[in-house]
Amino acid sequence: VPPPRTVYLNDNDFLKIREALLINEEGVEIVSGKMALAFVDLCYLTAQRTTEIRLLKWSQFQDGYIYFKPSKTENSSNADVIIPITDEIQKVLNNIKNYYGKKSEYVIYTRRSTPYSASGIRSAWVKACNQVGISNVTLKDLRAKALTDASKLGYDLEQISITAAHVKPQTTLDYIKVKDTPISIVSLKIPSNKPN
Repeated sequence: VPPPRTVYLNDNDFLKIREALLINEEGVEIVSGKMALAFVDLCYLTAQRTTEIRLLKWSQFQDGYIYFKPSKTENSSNADVIIPITDEIQKVLNNIKNYYGKKSEYVIYTRRSTPYSASGIRSAWVKACNQVGISNVTLKDLRAKALTDASKLGYDLEQISITAAHVKPQTTLDYIKVKDTPISIVSLKIPSNKPN
């Protein structure tokens, strides 16, 4: 098992990449840019794996929730997760419907109404990163950013583990990249030379 990645995608770089998904180096709007941006935003806002968002179907939406059965857990814990549709998630979904319509059973889809391939969506991400001079961040780092940011907002490990569909808290800890370093309250003094 490879060691966990240590990269944390900071807010400024994240925003630069998001912008570069929409507009190329010549300042021209990218045809599929809004869909690529919706993909990235849903990965972050739901804290789900890229595969789950790439293959997300409208049928997974019910009564204000998104029902995920993570493919990675199918042969292990079989953990499911239900994510509430927040206002931020709803905005992304509205943008998809406004720009592209609901032409596919998939939420994120190509001009042929099929889901993006892993390499296709990765290509858009890599181009955007290169355009703004950011290296060593992958699409998978979006999940680590989301879980780390949730921790920074004060959500506890159990709440974050539920969102990530992790059975073992240690797995979630591997994703949280910016740890709070405790401040010591111990105060010592150099001993004085006193007779015993």
